[in-house]
Amino acid sequence: MLDIECFTYLHQALESSIAPTVIFASNRGNRVIRGTEDITSPHGTEGINISEKALNHLGEIGTKTTLRYTVQLLTPANLLAKINGKDGTEKEHIKKISELCYDAKSSAKSLADQQDKNKK
Repeated sequence: MLDIECFTYLHQALESSIAPTVIFASNRGNRVIRGTEDITSPHGTEGINISEKALNHLGEIGTKTTLRYTVQLLTPANLLAKINGKDGTEKEHIKKISELCYDAKSSAKSLADQQDKNKK
């Protein structure tokens, strides 16, 4: 279980352009985060079934963005797969969600481009 300082450090590291490879694994449910008194978080409870092609696509996205963004695509892609009646998350679900949700760099670029258009 991570304490709050380690959790904060990992978030900063995952935003870095040279993000480390991090594997999260746990068999715990909702628990109080060590170092806090009342902040609970789920740990390893989603059980996402994901294809190898989808994982490879996530890897490609991760090399262009951040690991944090890539990890954040998992839950909505899994929900999209379930809505579409699929048992597992496929590359098409990852692609669709990544088109709908921007990473921080793309979002900032889009806002800057929009401001430039408004100035003209």
